[in-house]
Amino acid sequence: MTPKDLSSFAKEIAGLTPEERRARIRREILVQLEAEDVNSVAPWFKEAAKHAFSSLREKAEKLEQHTTASLLSLDSPGDEHFEQHTPHPLNRIRCRAERRLLDELHRRHHLDHYLQLASTQSTRQNVRTREAWAAKGAQIDALTAPRLFSILSRCLKALDANIRCEVVLIPDARCAVHVTPLDEGERWPTALLEVSSAALEKLTDSELAFVLSHELAHCLLPDALHMDGLFTLLETSGHLSNLPPMSEAILLRWRKKRELTMDRIALVACGDFQAAKSAIVRAEWDVDSQNIVIDPDLLFQRLVEQLDKSQVGKFSRASHPLVPLRLKALQCFAKSELAKDAGFSGGFPTTLDTNQLEEAVENCLSAIRRHPTGKPAADMMTLVAMGGAKILCADSMIGEHEIRILMHILLDHFTDTPEEVLMGTTTVEGEAPVSLQLQEIEALLETSQSAVATDCTADQKRFIIRRLAEIAVADGRLMRPESGIIQAIATNIGISSEEAQDIIVRTADLFQMGQDPVEDHFKDVFRAFR
Repeated sequence: MTPKDLSSFAKEIAGLTPEERRARIRREILVQLEAEDVNSVAPWFKEAAKHAFSSLREKAEKLEQHTTASLLSLDSPGDEHFEQHTPHPLNRIRCRAERRLLDELHRRHHLDHYLQLASTQSTRQNVRTREAWAAKGAQIDALTAPRLFSILSRCLKALDANIRCEVVLIPDARCAVHVTPLDEGERWPTALLEVSSAALEKLTDSELAFVLSHELAHCLLPDALHMDGLFTLLETSGHLSNLPPMSEAILLRWRKKRELTMDRIALVACGDFQAAKSAIVRAEWDVDSQNIVIDPDLLFQRLVEQLDKSQVGKFSRASHPLVPLRLKALQCFAKSELAKDAGFSGGFPTTLDTNQLEEAVENCLSAIRRHPTGKPAADMMTLVAMGGAKILCADSMIGEHEIRILMHILLDHFTDTPEEVLMGTTTVEGEAPVSLQLQEIEALLETSQSAVATDCTADQKRFIIRRLAEIAVADGRLMRPESGIIQAIATNIGISSEEAQDIIVRTADLFQMGQDPVEDHFKDVFRAFR
């Protein structure tokens, strides 16, 4: 690229305020990015920044090693604070289970680079985001909705956050509030809030304060702005996220546990545990405290008792945890030293230190964790996982989509932690888990086949063969070795070859599969069973 005349550029921005100078430099970066290589912009910006500001912090020395996204958190000693990723004081009350999963995602995928890049690119998305948001309802302000904005002002003061809020009122019978943080390159994002008419009409001031604070909390934490960008809305692609298949389930679990952190921050801001409980129940179940006893201990106990009978699997991709878990985890926090230190004084005796709090929450999470241990579910899961792994290995090239289908099957039908089924565990903290070896897969496959043949019903056996067929055809073609593996497993668990072939054919039809022209033998069998 041809650099700008740095001297004239420095003079051009010298008379601007610090915020205006940063905005001017960011605009110049975007112009350069449209036509030039990203890496070539970094040294140019470093030179421009040296001329624009009297001094630079240590981060300036690392600019050549990052994309221009890292430049947006540049600071100058004489300027107003502008460190995008400085933790908010309430960051210290984050749920430990959430922090651990977030650390795991960062360790696996170097998310800092992604988050920085998303920050740079967000300015291009802001116009479209704001237009889509504004089209959802009627925009309101302090003059048209004084009660709402009075509560909102109190929430921002309690959170010690200088967040600019824009609100649209949406006609909706559900008590719903949703925030879209808009990164405009400032210390705080802009919060685009959607408030339903039911929330405004039915929630008390304290309940509304909790719900608003929960949503605003998504704007406070350093990783909150762009993490949702890891999820994809292209459901037809079969992808839940932009991460590799083995990490999607980790991201889903993190997203749920993040809501426990947001509940903690909201409770500190609103200061009323009773209102927090009723707000959660109103928002999630659309029922008020007059019609249900909101006892966190009782509701959680009922959830645990009914866990085997409930269809918990359908919530595996949900963004929020189940209501009884949220209530129980928030109750534990309300009784903790951590809540008291953060400023919550809700009349509870302080009975839990920080370690006891996190252990109590993690025990609750373990109590409702989906992961079969008894027969026949555990053997069915093992057979699907190991049979699926063997099918993947049969192909000359293992496609990502095949792995993703296998992970989704385990996630939807068996467990919250599908990666653990396919991956070994390590005793050394910080090291990646080790994949199961082929010999281990074969041994587990043999054991699970014997157990399924003895303990499972005919319907359960057919369910297994259908899932294996889905994995085999996920790449759009079925090879003879893959078909052979499924047929062998079917025979070993007591399903006839003819019935297994019929299941494979029906699955292929559902996937609208293109057949491999080389597999003439399979084509003949396929036609015979049509």
